Amino acid sequence: MFKELSSALGQDCANHNSGALTRMAASQDWGPGGDSRSEVGVVRRRPWMGAAELVLQLWRAKWLMLVIFLPIFVLGLVAAMQMPTKYEAQSRLYVRLGEESVYRPKVGTEGAGATPEQEQLIQAEIEILRSPVVAERALARFPLSRVFPDLVEAMEKQIAEAPDSRREAIAEQTFQKGVAALRKSFEAGSAPKTPVIGTALSHEDAQLSAELLNAMIGAYLDYRSEVFSVGGSDSLRDQRKKVEGELLNVESEIRAFLRR
Repeated sequence: MFKELSSALGQDCANHNSGALTRMAASQDWGPGGDSRSEVGVVRRRPWMGAAELVLQLWRAKWLMLVIFLPIFVLGLVAAMQMPTKYEAQSRLYVRLGEESVYRPKVGTEGAGATPEQEQLIQAEIEILRSPVVAERALARFPLSRVFPDLVEAMEKQIAEAPDSRREAIAEQTFQKGVAALRKSFEAGSAPKTPVIGTALSHEDAQLSAELLNAMIGAYLDYRSEVFSVGGSDSLRDQRKKVEGELLNVESEIRAFLRR
């Protein structure tokens, strides 16, 4: 009986070992990621499409492309037709070194006769052209209703609804909006290493654009002469004294208020 049991156990162990070996041999066909080794290194290529097939695919999708493209085209065309037409006036200014750009020290002679570089001189002139003072003086030469009628219409509505004490402030705000719009429509620049400044101004009225540009250049020349004139420092000194006097008056009023 013991011999029959031992022979049966030995036969079961042999069958178990042979099954394990069979499973191990089968597992050798699989890679570390669980994929079959027979599939490792296989790259699926996308089918090649020739020119004729590409044209055929586009022809089949013609209605879809038309449905997508046509509304975009119509919206762009309508937006372009509704945009106001603007006319641009252009002018050129030739800048050369003048006596006002030569350094003359008030004490001693060190550094006398020094002049700025051409690029620095051109940049300084462009900054004067773009100054808000130039735009304000140029716009003041025209009725605001002629240059910016929309701003005047909005101002009249605000004045009609506002009290009398606010009318002057509203008018000043509208004028400053016009100055900002004029500065936005004005352009000034120069090419590198050239003594010429190009200016341009755009407006919906062709004649008015030329008049505004001439006014800007005239205001620039007047303001430039004031800046570089001998009495320019005197006017700045007077303005500084006026501002200092106003600050002193405000300070005295604050002190009187705190003492109460």
